[in-house]
Amino acid sequence: MIKQAFIFDSLIQDYEFYQELPKKYPSYDKQLQICKKIREKSVNQELGRNIRLYKKLIDNILLTDISSSSKEKIKIIEQYFIRDFYDTPVYYGFHLLHFCSPNFIKDNIEIINKQAYLDSIKKYGAVILNPLHNDLYQMLTNYISLINKNTICSLYGLETSLKKIEKINKLYTPTVQNIEYNYIVDSYGVPYPLILRKALKDIRQGKVVAIPPEISMGLGPQHTVNLLGARVSMPLGSSWVSNKMQVPIIILHTEMTEKYKIKITFEDPIYPSKIQNRASIVNESKYVFKKIDKIIRNHPYSWCGYDTFDQMIVR
Repeated sequence: MIKQAFIFDSLIQDYEFYQELPKKYPSYDKQLQICKKIREKSVNQELGRNIRLYKKLIDNILLTDISSSSKEKIKIIEQYFIRDFYDTPVYYGFHLLHFCSPNFIKDNIEIINKQAYLDSIKKYGAVILNPLHNDLYQMLTNYISLINKNTICSLYGLETSLKKIEKINKLYTPTVQNIEYNYIVDSYGVPYPLILRKALKDIRQGKVVAIPPEISMGLGPQHTVNLLGARVSMPLGSSWVSNKMQVPIIILHTEMTEKYKIKITFEDPIYPSKIQNRASIVNESKYVFKKIDKIIRNHPYSWCGYDTFDQMIVR
């Protein structure tokens, strides 16, 4: 039995096993059925640990005002837990297995507002993407890379997880050659000192810079914003780079819809103030998180930030 099936380490270590699934079961429906059974057995292996995580999830969602109804909050808790523990890992693996199939992508990937993204690159020479941690966020840069193969997507993240994503992509999506991986914080939690300079260089070179909105870029938590009814500590990373280089930020998120289908949405660009000072950076960051708050409320079952929401809150 595979331990932690469809989670990062398993996708790397058990690569040959996953590669055999489409060969054994040609039907997408049958593949998905088998994958879900494998994942359920894996979750049951660590039931005690998963129950503890579920209890923490309850506490964290109750810290938010995602709904005024306690009944609705319980519904969000249940549905998010099922998506995060059972469904999302399977769909991540499923999309990796079929990424090289043009027909699969054509039939199952819907991209909203793509032109706003392409227009921003054309007008400003570069753009900052803020990919949200929801649903199949791990696949975002893979699918973005197909939109404009001549543009490099420079992805920033924590070393521990990003190194695994890099290994997974090299195994499952080797045809993608226009993604760069940049580690912001090492496995000991120490920021890389030149990482901010690298992001500025990327912008100058016309690369798309993908920075999750909660990433500090070595600047640390700089201010507080309102998010789901709580005061949370957030960095100025992407807003600082946006203001410094005068390029827009585009929030990007995914949503699982039906069967194997996912919807990728580029929000409208957020433009930096021409005034380059701290007040302008803070205002832009607050606006970014205001839009993120609205997105989470519109898709309350898929945001992964619930897992660490207690750590974000300013005490």
